[in-house]
Order: sequence, then structure tokens, then C-alpha cells
Amino acid sequence: MRLREERIRRYMEAWQNADEEAAVSVLSADVCITESYGPVYEGVSQVRQWFRSWCGVGQVLGWDALRFWHHGDETIVKWHFRCSYQGVESSLNGLSLIRFAPGGQIAAMEEYQAKTELCKPYAT
Repeated sequence: MRLREERIRRYMEAWQNADEEAAVSVLSADVCITESYGPVYEGVSQVRQWFRSWCGVGQVLGWDALRFWHHGDETIVKWHFRCSYQGVESSLNGLSLIRFAPGGQIAAMEEYQAKTELCKPYAT
């Protein structure tokens, strides 16, 4: 489990450092990444295109892993993400469901997000 958490943290740090090689180093060649709002990147070549495109106009200001859950070949990580994208700063909370290949590389990642500003509509 420790190796999985290290690989996930390395992937997050790679985005914070805009380090494409570090990001893809933890991915299987046929990785499939699904972002929370719909885009799907299949294979390392598409991940590289996405990484370059995103980092060309954005900067990850922080991506912190808060908690991990492990089951079989999958791990769920709860995280907090902060960025500046096209000059606009934002943040969100999220979960990623990550499946690992037998060699320990990330084979699939599905991301889910929640707004950081929560409300209590029925609070008194």
C-alpha cells in the first residue's frame, strides 16, 4: 500500500512541478484517465498532450493527498487541489479512484470533485 501512496503522491507532485516525465513515469503505457468533468485521456501519448496543454496556461499551486483507502488492486485518495488556470485561481476537493497494474503502475484513474465552498441551506 505504501508503494501505491508514493506513486500517487509522485504524480501529484509532478503536476505541481510541471514535470511531465515524472508524471508519466508512474503510469502504465495504456493508462486511462477520466477527469471529473468528462474528458478521457487514453494512453501515455494523450496524457502527455493534456499535460503540455494544461501546463501551458495553468499552474498547480497545491495538490494535497488527505486520505487513502485500499481494496484489491484499487486505491481511493481524497485530495484538495488549488490552481491558477488562464489567470484565474480556484480550488476544489476531490476523490480519485485509481486502479493499479500488476507492476505497480497506475492503469486507470477516475476523478470526482466537490466545491470547496460548502453551504448549509437548512442550518439555523
